[in-house]
Amino acid sequence: MAKLEQIQRLLYIAEQLKSKPNGITYEETKKFLEKKFEEKGFELKFSEKTFNRDRNLIAEILGLESKYQKTLGTFALNN
Repeated sequence: MAKLEQIQRLLYIAEQLKSKPNGITYEETKKFLEKKFEEKGFELKFSEKTFNRDRNLIAEILGLESKYQKTLGTFALNN
């Protein structure tokens, strides 16, 4: 079940990155995932460290690289 939860997290974070051109924060991503996981009946285990690992996996697997935008305090897709 842990792998399924990880895949769900990756897909949800990728969806969020694609839909928000100005980027996403860890906090808003955590809230978004909490809502989605509650709907699916999954338990969310998510930290900033997990968020960074997931962003790296999304870049590696899906080719969607994100970088930190210091001025906005968000992570956004590289153009």
